[in-house]
Amino acid sequence: MNNIFFRIYGGMLASLVLVGLLSFITLEFVYNNRNDAYREAMSKGTLRIVAETIARHEVADRGRWVERLNKLMGSELKLIDPDSISLSSSEKFTLEAGLVVLKTAVASKDTTVIFYVPDGKKNQLMSVAFEKVTEQQARGSATLVLDELERYPRTEWDQQLMRLEGYFGFPVRQVRALELNLDSAQFNRLQRGETILVLDDAMSANSVLRVVAPIPKSQNYLMLGPLALFDWFPYYLMILDGAIAFCLVGLAAYLLVRPLQKRLKNMENAVTQIRRGDLSARVTVNSHDALGQLGATLNDMAEHIQRLIRSRREMTHAVSHELRTPVARIRFGLEMIESAMNDEQRRKQIEDIDTDIEELNTLIDEILTYATLEEGRPALNFQMIDVDAVIKQVKTEMQALGTDIEIEHVEFEFDDGRRMAECEERYIHRVIQNLVGNAVRYAKSKVRVSCNCEGGMYRIDVDDDGPGIPSKYWDKVFVPFVRLDDSRTRSSGGYGLGLSIVERIAYWHGGVASIYKSDLGGAKFTIIWPRRQSLRKIVNDTLPESKLSA
Repeated sequence: MNNIFFRIYGGMLASLVLVGLLSFITLEFVYNNRNDAYREAMSKGTLRIVAETIARHEVADRGRWVERLNKLMGSELKLIDPDSISLSSSEKFTLEAGLVVLKTAVASKDTTVIFYVPDGKKNQLMSVAFEKVTEQQARGSATLVLDELERYPRTEWDQQLMRLEGYFGFPVRQVRALELNLDSAQFNRLQRGETILVLDDAMSANSVLRVVAPIPKSQNYLMLGPLALFDWFPYYLMILDGAIAFCLVGLAAYLLVRPLQKRLKNMENAVTQIRRGDLSARVTVNSHDALGQLGATLNDMAEHIQRLIRSRREMTHAVSHELRTPVARIRFGLEMIESAMNDEQRRKQIEDIDTDIEELNTLIDEILTYATLEEGRPALNFQMIDVDAVIKQVKTEMQALGTDIEIEHVEFEFDDGRRMAECEERYIHRVIQNLVGNAVRYAKSKVRVSCNCEGGMYRIDVDDDGPGIPSKYWDKVFVPFVRLDDSRTRSSGGYGLGLSIVERIAYWHGGVASIYKSDLGGAKFTIIWPRRQSLRKIVNDTLPESKLSA
């Protein structure tokens, strides 16, 4: 995935899904633990009274009391042998401390509460299974409290209620009718001896529940509560979960953006170094996305600037050297004109000066052409042209100069459609002209020119039967102002720019210029470029493996 937008979008989407899943799992875990804690808080007082009630009876009579309590509570109470149930060490420690152990079934969500029967022997456990706190269990709890109070004189009830309140964890007390704040229907039910559940502030988030039961032979009433209902999603928990989610999303965004920031910082450092004059500075490119392409472009720019400066330096040195000879000859010719004895000598010196001026014009033209191709992308007008026809034109031009070298043109063997290639005709004409002119300059008797089309590539070959160029010099032939004295003599002329111009024209056409040994015995120069510029990138990627390599 090279597109930065899709990379960041995909990463953020994945992080949101992950954070959402993590938030759900966290809320589910917290909810289950809070729910278990709520069930334990609501049931521990009742279960404590149940356990004490069972403990007061003989072991043989306990089963009958368990059945009675089952009917009263509407729950499934069981007596369990401690050896018949698997408990962890932490659960055993909890039970021995007089607390209860909750086991929740994952599939059914049923909760089983286990606790010791407090008879001092630790030889019996009780368990009660329930899914939720029911109205019958609430009424049964009130009945158990009243049964427990009946065991004591009424003068001690307030003291016993304080003890039982410690079991339940919420208020358990006897109150007068005026303190209950009930409507007439609720009060009438109490008068009939019923235990009622009162929900206060039912439409509010602060709803509380009270269990009210009439006390026999008394004007007072037993009230359990108020106790808060279970709040599934308390605001503080939602705020905390939201804050954690925002932090995680922010962390994910930071982790996604940080690599981009580091790469941009790397580019900034490289550009700063280049601005300070260190043209060897480069951007580390390790991807092909937009930033990677930008980094590659910056590196290409730095290399191009570095090459231009080096080329300008070399060109300045070479031009100053090349200009000295014709300028010196012109100065010498002018001196000779002044000292000429007759008109014929003056005319000869003027002709020599004219030749030197033409040489200067040629040199300046070569320099300007190379500078245009080297310093920046030239304005190229790509068109489909018949390259074979251009070769014929160059052959005619060379023969018109009266050369004795045979120029063999190998005719194109394919159909007219494949004779065409997309290029700038003016520059391709210059390429063929330079290559053929160079070959004619060094050939003994023959020059061969051919073109070919294979796949998406177009190719021009120019062979000669001259002395050739040793392979150790092949990497220098396209360097501007370089002339290889050992393989090609200086007496043949030239300024060392013709092949450099060929190489730059090939470059701006998306191709390459190469040199090989010819089967004619001399040198073979080849230029290869994409037949259509629309295939330029694809062809360039496969160019080193092309079948057209010599």
